[in-house]
Amino acid sequence: MRHTSFFVTLSLSFVLLLAGCGDGTLKTVSVTGTVTLNGQPVEGASVRFSPVNEASGHPASGRTDASGRYALQTVLGRAGAGTTPGTYKVVISRVELVNTNQMELQIEGPPRPMQRPVERMPEKTANFNTTDLEVTVENRRENVFDFSLTSP
Repeated sequence: MRHTSFFVTLSLSFVLLLAGCGDGTLKTVSVTGTVTLNGQPVEGASVRFSPVNEASGHPASGRTDASGRYALQTVLGRAGAGTTPGTYKVVISRVELVNTNQMELQIEGPPRPMQRPVERMPEKTANFNTTDLEVTVENRRENVFDFSLTSP
């Protein structure tokens, strides 16, 4: 009888241990939307959500397609699964490499044109310290955030 209760206790402990083990992913909610600049969809922009309060929310990011649509995911979440509920600052950036009209010498091969990164989105929203974009992601809600940006 004593052995039986030991094995029952051991079995229950094992089941509870397994129940506590997840697949390593976060419980997220879908977050999607579009990005436009001066009324035109923006392709290839990075959309990053950073929690306002680090105790709630998880950083998430997505990239816009040709129609300006994005879907967020966290590092620990499934692809396109969104992020956790919370309030987030939003940074939208699209960096393009442009030629500098200077040549870079190579150890092997001919010189190649030098390039430098140029931000193509409004500087205010492309920088975490200056962005005024803020959203609240909620449970049991369609979290669609469209961003219509303008540049001079």
